[in-house]
Amino acid sequence: MADNPRGVPRVSGFPALPDLHERLRGGTLTSTALTRLCLDRIAAVNPVLGAVLAIDATALEQAAEADRRYAAGTPLGPLDGIPVLIKDSIDTAGFASTAGSRLLAAAPPVRDATVVERLRRAGAVVLGKTNLTEWSSFRTTQGCEGWSAVGGQTLNPYSSQRTASGSSSGSAVAVATGMAPLALGAETDGSIVSPAGICGVVGLKPRPGTLPLDGVVPVSDTEDSVGLLAGRVADAALALDVLTSGAPVSGAPVSGAASASALGAIGGAGRRLGLWRVPRMPAQVGAVLDAAAGSLRAAGFTVVDVEIDIDREILVDGLRAMYAEFTPSLEKYLAGRDGVPRTLAEIVEANRADPVELSLFGQDLFETVLGLSDADRAKAEGGRARAVERAVELLDGTLRRYGVEAVVAPTNEPAWLVDHQLGDPYSPGSSTLPALARRPNVTVPAAHGGLPVGISLFGPAGEGPLLRLALAAEHALARQPHALLV
Repeated sequence: MADNPRGVPRVSGFPALPDLHERLRGGTLTSTALTRLCLDRIAAVNPVLGAVLAIDATALEQAAEADRRYAAGTPLGPLDGIPVLIKDSIDTAGFASTAGSRLLAAAPPVRDATVVERLRRAGAVVLGKTNLTEWSSFRTTQGCEGWSAVGGQTLNPYSSQRTASGSSSGSAVAVATGMAPLALGAETDGSIVSPAGICGVVGLKPRPGTLPLDGVVPVSDTEDSVGLLAGRVADAALALDVLTSGAPVSGAPVSGAASASALGAIGGAGRRLGLWRVPRMPAQVGAVLDAAAGSLRAAGFTVVDVEIDIDREILVDGLRAMYAEFTPSLEKYLAGRDGVPRTLAEIVEANRADPVELSLFGQDLFETVLGLSDADRAKAEGGRARAVERAVELLDGTLRRYGVEAVVAPTNEPAWLVDHQLGDPYSPGSSTLPALARRPNVTVPAAHGGLPVGISLFGPAGEGPLLRLALAAEHALARQPHALLV
């Protein structure tokens, strides 16, 4: 572009956030030029991939304000002037915030979610909103990840016939294709790490409660977590530090330029990781896992195989609890917005009357949770506590038994074909155990060719120790970029 002569990349591979910050401070880059680059990239790529639902009309004004702060020598911190895309289940005042549903599209919220307020206070440019699986994958068991009635189908940047997974599909695709250097997502179980793995980017799901959930369309107030999608582990860590309002969780400084060294030495010497071969993964994932283990060992890690057997009772307790938590969590959120349905029952009825909402997929999950009795909900309350306790025991027991600091496991299988007739196939993953245990989870790209496969790390109770391990693992894997479709 004519006003971007300084070589900022047009595709995935933005400079690290601290490098962008230093260039903004030094005047060799402006936020306006960076924001225009992202807007141009969205205009070029989004018609093919459907990752972005809405653009903030004030994006260039926000960028100009950041440029004035830099020119005056008063930047607000390392995210000042950095464009960020936001999953459309996270409220932004005055535009979008639909959770993918047409029922929320006509009346945008009047307030930002708290996490968005924090982004704005940090000077980040709120660029726009990303598509997602409608209602964060909780409307139906028979649909396609990445589809919403508002945004249509988000597609994989490595194959336009394949899934981008979900529910934070648009955020992952946007980062993978250079529409923005950073994006917010949200996860209950897999909704950040799965699309990150399938799209070949870093996904960080913090512990529930690390970032505030007010103004976020929920699945479960107990299990949901707002997190980051980025090109690098250090970038995700830096953003998390900023968004925790001055209480760093990774060891990186909140103000000033964070770097990889701020997270600790990049190396695996003396570190032990447990390799979990998730059942029912296809053979090519096993090959990726073997190659990743070899790279980790070459970097000094000790990598040992571990066995993890998640018994059915933990899964049933967790699922029943999530079903019981959905309606009160959602209706609490709806009560804070004007001009939208107030109850799940109203949503179910409105969907039945809408010509688009049920044109491809039903709402069997909505109908199931709507039919729960008071006795079902009472039973589920104890199930949540049991699921958390037993998941923590299983995860911590695994770490102790094998003497490892974290578990390494495949995040995803390669992206499958989108089929609106049959819906998505069953896809095994590794996110459920850390989700039930309320532990952070990080995925980093691992595969060196073909469709991306991510490697997840989880186990430690805090983000700091996990991010330091993830940084070293990312460095060890040193993958080559995939060939993007666009």
